[in-house]
Amino acid sequence: MAYANSPYPPIKGYSIGPDIAEGGFSKVYKAFNPDKPPPCIAAIKVISLVNASSGPTLDEQSFKRIKKEIKVHSALKHANILELIDSVEDQEGIPSRKIPPAFYIILEYAVGGDLFDQLVPDVGLCNDDEVIHFYFRQLMSGLHFCHSKGVVHRDLKPENILLDGRGNLLISDFGLCSVYKYNGKERLLTEVCGSAPYAAPELALGRPYHGPAIDLWSSGIILYVLLVGNTPWDNPTLESPEFASYVRGVIWNMDPWCRIKPELKALLQELMNIDPEMRITMSQLVKNPWFRMKNPLMNAEGLTKSGANLAVRLAKQRGELEGRHEEDEVRKLASELVNTPAIEVSLDGDPSNVQLSQEIGQSQLGTRFKNDLNMNPTQPFSCTVRLFTADPVLASQKMQHANLSTMFISESPIEELIEAFREALDILSVKHQAKPLNPPTDGESDNNSGVKITVSFIDNRKQKLMGSLRIEPIVPIEGALGRSTATDGMDVDETEMENNPKWGVVFKRRKGDVLQWKKKYEELVRLLPPGLMVSNSA
Repeated sequence: MAYANSPYPPIKGYSIGPDIAEGGFSKVYKAFNPDKPPPCIAAIKVISLVNASSGPTLDEQSFKRIKKEIKVHSALKHANILELIDSVEDQEGIPSRKIPPAFYIILEYAVGGDLFDQLVPDVGLCNDDEVIHFYFRQLMSGLHFCHSKGVVHRDLKPENILLDGRGNLLISDFGLCSVYKYNGKERLLTEVCGSAPYAAPELALGRPYHGPAIDLWSSGIILYVLLVGNTPWDNPTLESPEFASYVRGVIWNMDPWCRIKPELKALLQELMNIDPEMRITMSQLVKNPWFRMKNPLMNAEGLTKSGANLAVRLAKQRGELEGRHEEDEVRKLASELVNTPAIEVSLDGDPSNVQLSQEIGQSQLGTRFKNDLNMNPTQPFSCTVRLFTADPVLASQKMQHANLSTMFISESPIEELIEAFREALDILSVKHQAKPLNPPTDGESDNNSGVKITVSFIDNRKQKLMGSLRIEPIVPIEGALGRSTATDGMDVDETEMENNPKWGVVFKRRKGDVLQWKKKYEELVRLLPPGLMVSNSA
């Protein structure tokens, strides 16, 4: 079985479907394995080895790095590390289908999306200490496992922190990882890598460094972002006024540092000690009183007790901070979910184990949620996130895009959409270029199949962000898996969709900080004409 229109053959039993991310010479696709117990979805990263016009895309060093990434990542099996399921190195390709030689890396599909996509820029999760503690504990659990195996990540940042279907944290992207300890012997590292806002200051000195210390520094930056919704500086050098203030010790009375609780401020100082020799170690961190405290969201294994409860807490906080007020039906159902411990399912994914109260099942919204959960029994967190999306069409689109918040539905003609985006992007000084998503057929407008507008800009931390604004037609067509590709089986009136065409607009990040990308999306939608958006997920 294969997805319609996919040129790729099945890889280790997985049929390659739509693309969900892309890099320089790589793309990540959503994939499905019909021979494994449902729902068996994976992400397949395809790294091209040859470019048709310019020859090899990877030099020898890059080739070796990918081989090392696969070997190291595949050995890291932990609940808070994105699983590398399998890999294939194809040196031949399929010339008849214009498929070049490539690496195929089969990864766990992080159906919960990005953790930091759930945060509000410049706010973070400051109103929910338990959620902050929960995710920081999970981050350090995964990182502690890496270090115990002699591996340092070296590129911890928001875009590499994902969520599974229950809302548990997953560390991803081991492309810059390194083995610092082997057979009990440690070595210093020399390669300068990582993203400047999250990088440790010793990397700028050009000297050999201790690997675990730079991961702990990056973890401190991530904790800060969870607390306040932004990074503390653009780079850890004295050229940054904020970092210079941090070094001088005068930043503590400045906003937002002054709003951070004393015990957390003290922990941040230990994690982000300028001197790596004095920086807190993992063995010291696990003894920290704040770190050790019990968390009511966490079970004995360090995983979420209730993905539904976790999703409700995140969604309610976002709604309050963004000035949104959920309908009574949503609030009532959310309250039921929080107070129904049996909402979780067992690991075998049997939907018969889901026990919803009678009250939940009586409403139309409750029926939609129950149907969603029956289709995706191992994803209570993701299903509950979609519960807060009133429009079922938008909810179904979020299912396809891992609960992405930077998307909306529009009923406006596509020409109006394109022109509105061009004007808004020009105002924001965002570079952009539009082209059809698919080649038009005879007699069809260039734009009827959808449009992809590539965008790039520099954020306020002087980092480059790249991505695309995709305008995709939402039509009820039977897909390769026997369900509507537009609705993915959710309760949507397809006749209404045929009579009133709708467009799914997705602001999809390719490179750069998740929160900065979300901030730009919010700036963009504020500039759009009234009535252009039918429903918005932000």
